[in-house]
Amino acid sequence: MGYEIKRRIFKSALSSIFVSIAIYFCIFGVFYSLYRFSPAGSYNHIKSSQVMLKMGYAFPLKGVRNVVLEEPQSDLLYDVLFYSEQYDFDMEYTVDEWEKLMFSGPLKTANKIAGYLYKKNIEIH
Repeated sequence: MGYEIKRRIFKSALSSIFVSIAIYFCIFGVFYSLYRFSPAGSYNHIKSSQVMLKMGYAFPLKGVRNVVLEEPQSDLLYDVLFYSEQYDFDMEYTVDEWEKLMFSGPLKTANKIAGYLYKKNIEIH
């Protein structure tokens, strides 16, 4: 009787782990598909990028980098700077692009940009 209970517990634990992994990859697949097949700069592209950044993936930073320059959105720029620091990703903007971004949003975003530039030792004029 004790062996059967242990076997059921083991099977339950193993199946729950398998189902959890399958659900995670299904959810990731949905967000990756939205990111990959949505036009750059669209709502779906931006939101799926933000979700995948929060999930721990750094690859959306390259795509969102250009979107931030074209359409400066303070919340997106703030997230991009935060995650580029977390993942040690260089944004590779020119000095003119940094100046444009710094003056395109609210003070909170300008402070975040200034802190990023200070940490990366980038000087603007």
